[in-house]
Amino acid sequence: METRFLRLAQELGAMVPGRCLFLLVFLCNLVRALGNCLNASDVVPVADRINIVVNGESLPIGFSSPDWDSAKIYSRIAEIITQEILGFNTQMGPHGDESQSAYKLVAEGNSIHFLSEIWSSFTAEIIAFEAANPSLALPLLKTLDYKGRDGMHIFPKSSEPYYDSNGRSLEFYQYFNASVLTLTTEFSPISAFDINSLSACDGSESGPTEQSYYLSATGDAGAFTVLNGVRTWNCHQGKWWLSPACRNDPSTCVPLLTHLFWGWSEMRQKAAYFNMPIAMGSTPSAELYVEWPKNHKMLAYWWTPDDKFKAEGALQMFFPDHNPGEWDVGVKTSMPAEEPLWAYYKPGVDSAAPKVFLVLSNMALYDDDMTHLLNEVVRLRTQGVVSNIVDTVACNWLNNNVARWRAWIPIATECTRSLGFGMTAENGTFVLDRAHATGCTLCSPGKYASSYADDVGQSAVCLACPSGSAQDRGGQTECAECAAGTYRVDSGVRCSPCGKGTYQPAVAQDSCLTCMSPMTTVTVGSDTQELCICPAGTFQPCLGGGTRSECACPASFYTSSSSRCVECPEGMYCNEGSDEQFFPCSVGEMQNSTSNPYPKPSEGYFVLLEKPTDVYKCIDEPSCPGDFADHCGDGLMGVACGACAAGFYKQAGSCNECGDLEQNPLFLILPLLVSPVFVFAFYKVSLVDVHLWGRTGQGFGGIGYLMLVYVQTVSVIISIFPTLPATLAGGVGWTATSAEITSLFRLECAGPSDFVGSFILNLVLPEIAGAIFFVTWLGAMLIGKFVPKLRMDGDVVLGCFGAILKTFFVTVASKCFSLFQLYRHPNGSFSMRASPEVLQGSEEWSSMVIFSAMAICVNCVFLLVVISWAMWVAPRRFHLKSFRMRWKFMIQKMRPSVYWWMMTIFFKGLWISLTGVLFTNAMRQSLWICFGLLFYTTISYVFLPWRSVFVTILDIGTHVSTLLLCLLLPFLIDFDQEEQQTAVTIFVTLSILGFLSVVGSMLWALVKGFSPWWKRRRERNIEYYAQRMADVFSSATEPRLLAEMMTEIPALDILEIKYVATMMSSELLGKHVIGRLDWGEPALADPVKDQFTDGVARSQVIWT
Repeated sequence: METRFLRLAQELGAMVPGRCLFLLVFLCNLVRALGNCLNASDVVPVADRINIVVNGESLPIGFSSPDWDSAKIYSRIAEIITQEILGFNTQMGPHGDESQSAYKLVAEGNSIHFLSEIWSSFTAEIIAFEAANPSLALPLLKTLDYKGRDGMHIFPKSSEPYYDSNGRSLEFYQYFNASVLTLTTEFSPISAFDINSLSACDGSESGPTEQSYYLSATGDAGAFTVLNGVRTWNCHQGKWWLSPACRNDPSTCVPLLTHLFWGWSEMRQKAAYFNMPIAMGSTPSAELYVEWPKNHKMLAYWWTPDDKFKAEGALQMFFPDHNPGEWDVGVKTSMPAEEPLWAYYKPGVDSAAPKVFLVLSNMALYDDDMTHLLNEVVRLRTQGVVSNIVDTVACNWLNNNVARWRAWIPIATECTRSLGFGMTAENGTFVLDRAHATGCTLCSPGKYASSYADDVGQSAVCLACPSGSAQDRGGQTECAECAAGTYRVDSGVRCSPCGKGTYQPAVAQDSCLTCMSPMTTVTVGSDTQELCICPAGTFQPCLGGGTRSECACPASFYTSSSSRCVECPEGMYCNEGSDEQFFPCSVGEMQNSTSNPYPKPSEGYFVLLEKPTDVYKCIDEPSCPGDFADHCGDGLMGVACGACAAGFYKQAGSCNECGDLEQNPLFLILPLLVSPVFVFAFYKVSLVDVHLWGRTGQGFGGIGYLMLVYVQTVSVIISIFPTLPATLAGGVGWTATSAEITSLFRLECAGPSDFVGSFILNLVLPEIAGAIFFVTWLGAMLIGKFVPKLRMDGDVVLGCFGAILKTFFVTVASKCFSLFQLYRHPNGSFSMRASPEVLQGSEEWSSMVIFSAMAICVNCVFLLVVISWAMWVAPRRFHLKSFRMRWKFMIQKMRPSVYWWMMTIFFKGLWISLTGVLFTNAMRQSLWICFGLLFYTTISYVFLPWRSVFVTILDIGTHVSTLLLCLLLPFLIDFDQEEQQTAVTIFVTLSILGFLSVVGSMLWALVKGFSPWWKRRRERNIEYYAQRMADVFSSATEPRLLAEMMTEIPALDILEIKYVATMMSSELLGKHVIGRLDWGEPALADPVKDQFTDGVARSQVIWT
């Protein structure tokens, strides 16, 4: 029915074009509304049309083009066929205003699938867009069968009157030459135009390059003004560019209009070169660009196919045939080349709608076709039609050219191999002959499209990929041969890389070969057996039945092993593929070594270049950065980076550069010169006798002593562990300075810096100190003959020296035993903790054994024997002032009843110093120290030896904190299996001892409760102490006398007296004391307020 309406409308339009115009428009719109254009039996109803699915999204097929009629007609013809014959839903537009914007619109969107009539002159812009957005690039569908042309056009209203008068056609350039041109009223003067509607004539294509092209083509230097060496275009009234033929008389110029400077460079060269009297102007207004040529007599830039000036009969002016060589160098005086027009498609639509793709690939409209179609558009517009003109023209052409467009549509089983289609049966399975085929489908992954031909014609079938090849995408025309290092999976959908531990040197294979155990490969896809390497944590040795040819270092560099892969030594890391063949054989090779992996020391470990797998552990991790052989931190050198280079001194585990002053010999002499002053000052403050030992000032001395001992103890404890966490080392590492006496005074800078000299100096420091005290005393005795006040008592001087030894005994003992305080390296050798660069058994170490033994005998054993003897005879000689002053450093700060306590501190220091000598196992060392500290803390709490209460509390507190530190250290380091077993054994032992102690306590309680012997012993003890108390009370009847006597009693003894006085006041005198429970009847008198009991004591129950 719709076709009959359409034919009726066409006939009416032909018979009565003017009067039936509105009826024609109405009928055409009615036809459009009915949904179909074509008069064909196979038109697909609207309800049966389908969408396509692209990237999982269901969409109608979209058509677009630049926004001009020729492109729209082309797209509309394709859309109608797609809708009505192929049965797809479609949509038209949106359209871009020019080629590059239309291309970008389609590329960036998802709704448009086919784009037509893109001018090739915009290739540069499209290439730039694709370079910036490679994923959005559109594939080329085809080059259209009609061409694009542009250039200078003339209108019949000017050319025909001239021809009638002069017999010459102005569309030919020869007749537009000013030398033969005789114009009257054929063209409007330039004064007839509003110059405000024009752009400045130098606004585009006016740069230096374009100026050079113009001069090269025309030689017209008069077109420019030169100012300061810069050329600018001359413009009449700032808007019109005048050719040389009319530059002197603008009134004789023929106006030429373009829009946005289209064709400007080409037309400017032609006007000048061919002596054409032309005034060129460009308007930014698209409306004026169309309006002025229609309303005035002028030339205009135009292009075809287009219908803007078709009704006006615009003709392109003729110039010499196109010269591509000249155009390539910017000379544009010949005709421009015909421009190809391109069509593009959106990726994915070719497989989603293959028939549509083929139709548009086969679609062919030629120059005459497009000229006819545009003429029809102009005709309808001339008749007053304003809507659906493109639809009407496209529909008319299709109904009048059925045979043409039917040839564009392939038959159902004509599968296109180039698009990857193959024949399929009705159930969708692929078939190999046309007899069983009903349609075409994209070949699935694992298959490829192969050519097929029979009596009907050409087609394609989908075949499985052959052995050793694969295809992971659908719609492909060939399978890719599996490369070396890959193999074909069973389905043939892909070539998979050989997995780790396998390789394949050949191409087109279905499996991979396996590396010999335990070797693996760096990654997947290995293509040669040489890529089989040792896994991480192991390395490939060079020696094994002979040295491998690629191993170039001396044989002593390498590990002898018959295994393919050797476990990485402790303290080294072996990346995957580590191989001894890559060891650098010299320092130069090491500095320029490649990225090839080989066993390398980890941080905190050290290896020698000539023994690259012989690993040494470093005491301080930062000292050994690892990664290379012989690699030490700044200023460090030697095995395990334990020594400082010349000009450096060691302090707190790091080497520091010596200053100029410290390297001056006076730096050694000056302390010796100042030392007597210190000795004399120390002597003066040490003259106090026993009656002043309980003063507060003496308590400060005890606090200072405890702090120094505490720092030394912590230093020795943390030194037993080879490495410490960085945070802990930063927090307590400074304590190590107290044990490095030579570094504390930086004696290595001006004194001996080698190990032997420095070690001996540390050993004899007590003797040097003794010599300083002796020399000071001797000098004082000599000077005292003249100045009696400067005389020094030898006993006091000896006591001062003893105080120094007592204070630093932990450090002195540690230094004496340092030669035997060793730690084990991963290679089985042992190093001194104090000097890791010195190995046990080395020449340096062996030469110091005799000196160390002598120092132990003198500084430790002899000293302990002497002070032990002194403490043994102290009760009998304490009344002698000379004895008291000589041994004051041992007994001054202790309560008289525990005067010997300093001996326990000496033995505690010896106990701690022996830790590293007796044990190299960190767990055993930790437990050894813990036992010693726990024993000392326990007996210290039992005996309360210090005169000062505060010093007693501080002593117990510091040892508890040290004990906790020692207990926590094992949690901060990693233990090996042996150390863990040691911990288990000790844990079980302690558990058993704890149980036995409970049993023993119960037995002891039974003995005390039921043994007559114990009862008699207790009664005798009570009688003995009761008699002693009675003797004391009988002579202590005067309170003031008793108070004076108590001023010289140690504070802790006074505290005990207060406890006893309070208890006896309550129990014997019956006086009630606040904060104490009384078992007798309450006294009538007011309660006695115990002045000693503080707030804390009042809250406690004191059992008597």
